[in-house]
Amino acid sequence: MEQREGLYDGKINWDTKKLKFNFTLGLEKLSEKNEGLQAELGKISPEVMEAIAGTSANVSYDALRELDQNRRRQLERELKKLRDTFEARIKDLTEGNKQLREQQKTNQIEHEKLESKLQESETEKGILLNENSTLKCSVQELETEKNAIKATNSELHKKLGTSEERLKDLQEKLEKARRKGEKLQEKLSNLEEQRKAGQKDSEKAVEHMLDLEKKLLEATTQKEKLQKDLIEAARVSEVFKKEQHSKLQQTQRDKEDQKASLEAEIKNLQVRSSELTKNLVIAEEGLENLQERLRGSEQQKTAVQKEKEDAVGKLQDLEGKILQCNKEKEQLQKTVKELEGKIQESVVSNKELEARLQVVDSKKGKLQEENTRLETTVNTLQMNVAELQKSVEQATAANGQHAEKLNASEEKNRDLEGKIANLEESLARRANDSLVLERILNEANAGLERLRAAEENRRESMTPEDPSSETVVAANLQIVHDGVDIIPEFDDFDDTDPQDILSDAEADAEERDQGDVELAGPVDAEHRRDTPADQDAPSTSRRAGKRGLGKNNNDSQAKKIREEKEEKERKMDQEKNERKRRYEERAGTSGSSYQFSRRRRTVGLCDGVEEAEAAGGPSQDKNPRSRSEERLLVEDDQDFDIEAHFEEDAEEEPHVVQPGRRGRKPNKTLEQRKQQTAPAIEAKRRRIEEKKEKKRKEDELKKMLEEARNYSGSPELTD
Repeated sequence: MEQREGLYDGKINWDTKKLKFNFTLGLEKLSEKNEGLQAELGKISPEVMEAIAGTSANVSYDALRELDQNRRRQLERELKKLRDTFEARIKDLTEGNKQLREQQKTNQIEHEKLESKLQESETEKGILLNENSTLKCSVQELETEKNAIKATNSELHKKLGTSEERLKDLQEKLEKARRKGEKLQEKLSNLEEQRKAGQKDSEKAVEHMLDLEKKLLEATTQKEKLQKDLIEAARVSEVFKKEQHSKLQQTQRDKEDQKASLEAEIKNLQVRSSELTKNLVIAEEGLENLQERLRGSEQQKTAVQKEKEDAVGKLQDLEGKILQCNKEKEQLQKTVKELEGKIQESVVSNKELEARLQVVDSKKGKLQEENTRLETTVNTLQMNVAELQKSVEQATAANGQHAEKLNASEEKNRDLEGKIANLEESLARRANDSLVLERILNEANAGLERLRAAEENRRESMTPEDPSSETVVAANLQIVHDGVDIIPEFDDFDDTDPQDILSDAEADAEERDQGDVELAGPVDAEHRRDTPADQDAPSTSRRAGKRGLGKNNNDSQAKKIREEKEEKERKMDQEKNERKRRYEERAGTSGSSYQFSRRRRTVGLCDGVEEAEAAGGPSQDKNPRSRSEERLLVEDDQDFDIEAHFEEDAEEEPHVVQPGRRGRKPNKTLEQRKQQTAPAIEAKRRRIEEKKEKKRKEDELKKMLEEARNYSGSPELTD
């Protein structure tokens, strides 16, 4: 769509440039033809010009009418073409605006959907982050518990190592005691043999000693059993310690107390075993003493008997101690059973803890997997969010571009409407210009008639030595021709552009406004007489510069044409100034105050009459109709400031008859003349104010167009 619009705009710009270039070439050709015609007319004698003037007026009038009609038709055709093109352009722009608005609505809907998706993703992200934080907290708690369990296990291992070392020492001591017991048994067997051989009386003692040995054997067996029980208790205590330390920290103190009690019991057992070893040593010493006494003499029997009694007492004591040991053994068995139950409980608790640890490890693995999955989802969500943000930015940028395009298209529509209105105004102005041309032709015909009548009157009243007659006729003929020679031919407008026609109409309006503004102010009379040709000469150059050279300033051919045209205009201005100077010199010799002016061409038609009256010749009242027509022409001239001339003539030269004052009665005062011209002056002032207001509005529109062109930078507005 944009490419199509660009191609269409480029085609329109190219067509407009082509039309402008053709129009400039046509204007240059017209200017060259006008210059050639003026040069040829300057060569023609006044008598021939007088003869040609009568026929040229009618021919020029018909030609102007035909030109005006053809130009109107061509302008109407061009206006229809422009209206069709502008309507098609406006339709395309409206369709493009509708499509852009629909696209903007769809973009807004997509933008809202993307915003809702963003909000949902943000909520999901917050939920996942909260779950992740809770899982991380639980993992940290489990790790702290695991570290605490590891610390307690290490402490229990250390304590078990110390207890194992102590048990090893006790086992070594028990083995030594067992060896000593075997030695004692051997010694007791020897003593029994000696007793059998030596003394029969000692049989009872030997039997008693055997009983003691049996009791000792039982004691040793009990000791072995106690040692085994101690080993089992130590093993159980080790297991118990391991499992008690693997429990929670709340039950750790109770376990330590139980461990201390067990260690105290083990110490008591060790003390008791040491006492038993001491008793065995004492028994061995007593047996040795008994043997020595048996060997020594019978006297010692009494001592032996006493010792036996002592030994029996000691054995009784040993039996009592053995009973106590049995009781303690039973208590130890009970404690061992309790410890076994506690150990089983600790094993169960350890299994539960291991199961929990496994569950925690599995949860940890799952949490890690979930964390990785969440990280991937978060990354994907971030990527989606970034993409959504990019899409939102692109949508906003596209909406902004669409809005700018809509504004630009609206501005283009407004500009096109303004151009259409300007074209309609230019057509109305052209119609007014055609009416003005018709009026000028009528005035020219009337002026020719007056010129003929005045020339006849002058020839009748003037002496042959008066040289002013030829100059007046030449000047008047030149003035009449100046009113007609600037009309272009219709064949040169075949390649014109309506936009150029509009610019021509604007240039003509500006020149008229400038002329009205210059004539409206109080200007010095002498300056006004001296400068009409200078004011009027550059008008053609301004008009040609505004019409001919539009946007082809960069073209070398257009530059050359412009330079040649400026040189020709300078030559024409020089010739006009020279002609003016010659006319002034001639008028000064005859006493006339005539000044050459294209804008006041109707004023100089009857200068000879005024000069004759001023020189004292006969009055020219033979043709009252021509004088009344001259008065009407002077009053209808829009470019002549009546009030300023009245004031200047009244203040400076009230007794001298000047151009533009013929047809008045001499008995009227200045106030009466001012009262008569006050409505015309007010109307002219109103017209000047309206033109100023219109010019101000046009300047404002041009400024607005320039601002829009600078703001948008589009090539359509540059034309």
